[in-house]
Amino acid sequence: MPTINNKCKKLCEQGICDNDCCGIVPFPVLTFNKYAYRAGVKKWQNLEVVEDKDHNKMIVAYTKDLKCIFLDKGICSIYEDRPEVCQKFGDESHELLTCPYLTKEGKRKDDKKSNKTN
Repeated sequence: MPTINNKCKKLCEQGICDNDCCGIVPFPVLTFNKYAYRAGVKKWQNLEVVEDKDHNKMIVAYTKDLKCIFLDKGICSIYEDRPEVCQKFGDESHELLTCPYLTKEGKRKDDKKSNKTN
């Protein structure tokens, strides 16, 4: 059975969603440093170093339109190593982790957004 994240990736690749879930995300420093070259410095509007609840250093970087800096033409350029919050998106365990296009089972929702075409 396909997972929600596999379905999300396919919707993103098809240009069906607006990458609504790909906003300001804290990245572990090691992950950020490993992939920073994929983002390109010109995309960054802001970069901050913060600490999570366990005092681990995290990097928050985002574009001027408040999107993730690792979006490249609407596709996640670090999908294989994306942060935990990105992996959990769509599981509906919290209102903010609910996909506007798919149910947690990976089925298309019947609303205007899920029927959008480019």
